[in-house]
Amino acid sequence: MAAKLFGGKIMRDIEIIDKIRQYVKDWYSLKDLAQILPVKKTGLRTVVGRLVKRGVLQKINRGKYAVYGKNISPEKIACQIYYPSYLSLRTTLSRNGVINQIPRQIQLVTSRKSHRTYISGNEIVYRQIRPDLYWGYFQQSAYPEKALLDLLYYVSLGKDTISLNELDLSRLDKKRLQSFARKFPPRVRKIVSQLR
Repeated sequence: MAAKLFGGKIMRDIEIIDKIRQYVKDWYSLKDLAQILPVKKTGLRTVVGRLVKRGVLQKINRGKYAVYGKNISPEKIACQIYYPSYLSLRTTLSRNGVINQIPRQIQLVTSRKSHRTYISGNEIVYRQIRPDLYWGYFQQSAYPEKALLDLLYYVSLGKDTISLNELDLSRLDKKRLQSFARKFPPRVRKIVSQLR
């Protein structure tokens, strides 16, 4: 790997990778890289761009980078860059076998404004939910029952659609579904009562 001059110091790509990895993170912002790399702030973007071209860094999102060899989980990073948020909706339902389609997007719920972005080429969709409905997740992923209720909430608002007979309800804990449903508006509970 070629030696490059950084701020008057010569560092090999391997040394750069090792230096960045000393700061254990899934991704690094430009601010993080400014503190790690011996580069003047005015030349940081140029240096980072060159590191991306050489494969030392991988651009995962605007102003966010992963170091070479780091296994990137777009889902995990999505939860970190737009906080608070958790995986839900069709993403969680598909993973748990409740629906058999694989969604084209990674779908998350947030108490913040709805937002759309890309992480390593994956489309990420954040959908805003009322703050009083922001719960029912474990380790950044909704329980499948909560993911279904989140989706039915958007259906009840006319912001989404789903064919109820395509759902595999055997994958859900019926008691948890009923318990969680009590915390949702009546229009969602009405849809839940139609599930068989």
